[in-house]
Amino acid sequence: ADWNIPLNNSEKCALENVIRLCQNNKLNVVEVNIPLEIETLVQILLNIRTTIRSIKFICYSNYLQDKRVLDLLTACSLIKSIHIDFSDSCKAHDIRQCLVKLANLKNLKMLVLSSQSSKQVSATDLSLTFLHQIQSLHLKNLFMSDTCCERILSNCNNLKEFSADFSEINLDGLFQKSSLPKYLDKLLLTNIAHMSDNGMIEISKSCYLQEIHLSVLDINGLTPKSIFEAFSCNRLRKINTLVLDFPIINDSCVKVIAESCKLLEVFKIKGCENVTDAGIKYLASNCPYLRVISLKRCRNIGDNGISQLIVACAHLKFLEIKYTNVSNNF
Repeated sequence: ADWNIPLNNSEKCALENVIRLCQNNKLNVVEVNIPLEIETLVQILLNIRTTIRSIKFICYSNYLQDKRVLDLLTACSLIKSIHIDFSDSCKAHDIRQCLVKLANLKNLKMLVLSSQSSKQVSATDLSLTFLHQIQSLHLKNLFMSDTCCERILSNCNNLKEFSADFSEINLDGLFQKSSLPKYLDKLLLTNIAHMSDNGMIEISKSCYLQEIHLSVLDINGLTPKSIFEAFSCNRLRKINTLVLDFPIINDSCVKVIAESCKLLEVFKIKGCENVTDAGIKYLASNCPYLRVISLKRCRNIGDNGISQLIVACAHLKFLEIKYTNVSNNF
């Protein structure tokens, strides 16, 4: 089994300390990044079930096949946050059953599920009550169908944070059937299969958003016009983190983003050859709180624009200018 990996002395010592604390019922946060024998995991869960509020661990196939693990996990009545990283050996069916079990946790607010290899999972068995209570949902390397995503977006009314891999999702089609939760403030969608102007405009209707990460595989139908319209409407003025991984952005887009999002702290674009020093100067003059800027492969940005950023942005800590037209002076 893939969980049977020897521990070194420091790991053994750390594990012994964890178990000792568990026996004294003193833990309310547990994060385990080393493989555990199933009896050890059961012992930990047995001791912390009345105190634990947050847990993170790597899940192996034998954990899901042992009824005690999920029964004890769902007996943790105070738990508000769960992060499970499923190993390669976990089957999609077992992960689905795990989700059904987790839905019994009445106080759970944050659910983070990741997989060491790509797997398809379903949310069709999750109760509406469970979906209503979730405020933060993060899925990494776990793919859902359009129907499952529609169910999540339509019923997670209290969702504030949502991140997922959308490599099988047409965002335009999804938004025709459902919209983003009203109070969503963090949206991270990677590898979106397709998004056009319609999808971008739909995102801009979420006036509580503070963080947006979007990467799109197929940008057919996505134009700078929709970026301009999305930010010129002023509904996205609360944005402090903006990561747009598609090459259509131009100087006009940067200008309207800078003028609308004056609280911007993180700005990342990539491969945008239509962004020049003329666009970058708007970031320098409108966004004084910028801490992180990445302009990788924006080949028409040079010394002048970067100089203005460095002078104007006193809080700047990280600047990525690889494969731009910036000279070695920087």
